[in-house]
Amino acid sequence: MVYAGKLREFTEKKGGTLRIITTQYMQATRLTKLLWKLSQLPNTEIKISYDVDRTRLHAKAYMFKRDTNFSTAYIGSSNLSNPALTSGLEWNVKITERDSFDVMRKVDATFETYWNNEEFETFLYDKEDDHEHLRASLSKKEQDEQPINFSFEIKPYYFQKEILENLDVERKVHR
Repeated sequence: MVYAGKLREFTEKKGGTLRIITTQYMQATRLTKLLWKLSQLPNTEIKISYDVDRTRLHAKAYMFKRDTNFSTAYIGSSNLSNPALTSGLEWNVKITERDSFDVMRKVDATFETYWNNEEFETFLYDKEDDHEHLRASLSKKEQDEQPINFSFEIKPYYFQKEILENLDVERKVHR
C-alpha cells in the first residue's frame, strides 16, 4: 500500500481518525491484504454496503479535515495511489474549504449521511462474522449473474421512413 506509512502516522496522532465507506459495486471490495491493513490502522473505521442487487454509484472522494479551516477534498475517479493521484489519466477535482466552503460542507454532509445510513455496516477484519458476510455477498452476486438479453425496438426516423419507402418501391418496380 503506497500510503501505508503516512496513513499510519496520521491515525496514530491524537485526533487522527480515518473513516472509510465502500460498497460491493461490481464486487470491487475483496477480502484482501489492503482491507486487512486498513482495518488494522489505529483510529480507523470501515463501513461496507453489502447490497449487490442494485446498480451502485462507485464514486471516489477523499476528504482531509483540518482544524485550521484548510480542509481539502479530492473528488473523482482516482484510487488512493501515487500514480492515480499524480500521473494517471484520471478525472478529479481538488476543492479547499477556504475557496469552496459550501461545496466542502456538501461533501461532508453527504459523507455523514452515508456513514449514518443503516445500509453501511461496520467491518472489523478480526471478526469472523464480518468475513462471512463479505464472502456471502460476493458469492451471491456471482450466483445471481445471468446472461443479459437485450430487446430493441428499432424505429426509423421520419426521414429514414421516406428513404426506406423509396427503396421498397425501387425494389418492387425494378426487380
